[in-house]
Amino acid sequence: MNSTPADIQKTPADIQELLEIETIKGIMARYARFGETADWASFRKLFTEDFTYRADAGPRASADASPVIAVEGRDAFVDAMENLLDGVVAVHQIALPEVTLTSPTTSRAVWAIHDYIKSPGVGNFKGWGHITQEYVKIDGEWKIRSSHTTRTLVEEEWPS
Repeated sequence: MNSTPADIQKTPADIQELLEIETIKGIMARYARFGETADWASFRKLFTEDFTYRADAGPRASADASPVIAVEGRDAFVDAMENLLDGVVAVHQIALPEVTLTSPTTSRAVWAIHDYIKSPGVGNFKGWGHITQEYVKIDGEWKIRSSHTTRTLVEEEWPS
């Protein structure tokens, strides 16, 4: 039997879940936009104070530097991003959200990512992969509690 939109019955709980998922999608859109536009005050508001970040392969300052980035704490992360992105062009394409509400106040999402970082002094970084994030709802507002970026492909161009 084929269902049409008129056949689908939504309960208030289903609708609330969809609204929560859409809210979380908006957080990720702002995550990309605030980082790319260097709106660090707005960017900072997206995270819990105990936020943790890890990237298995991130932009590097030099070809012999470690590609692993690990930061604990919202303020340390935002400060690191502000320093990393100072004077560079950053573009993030984030799509294909898989958002799961794990409780009324927690959720998890996996996002596909393609990012491009163009740095005049260091070179170019292109990455493709996934971001896995954990969220928590505090005082009625969703915040990112942790973020882990894995990459399936990285291309780096270093100046000669």
